[in-house]
Amino acid sequence: MTLSAGAESEDTGEPVRTVLHRKAHELGTRLAGQDRTGVFDLLERYGFEPRYDGDAIVLGNCPFHALAREHTQTVCGMNLHLLRGVLHGLDEHRLQACLAPVPDRCCVRLEPAS
Repeated sequence: MTLSAGAESEDTGEPVRTVLHRKAHELGTRLAGQDRTGVFDLLERYGFEPRYDGDAIVLGNCPFHALAREHTQTVCGMNLHLLRGVLHGLDEHRLQACLAPVPDRCCVRLEPAS
């Protein structure tokens, strides 16, 4: 299945990426609610291989890497919203999820909130 920029959900008529982002955020919130540990431990548990980079957290692995190679924009957007949901679910206000693509790492980086 290919997601074109104008694809719409048959159920809601919303753009497919809007639905994907909302569902990813909801899943991230649920994962955080099931696992009330810190963000670093949760990311480690789900295979993101987090590492500290000063006050930020970089993710050494993208669990969706194989899919991201062919659908980069879609997968990175989904991942961004998933991790925003995790932060929301953990009530973590010191960090914010940002897109920061770098080769050989996850496209999302957790930066200190401004």
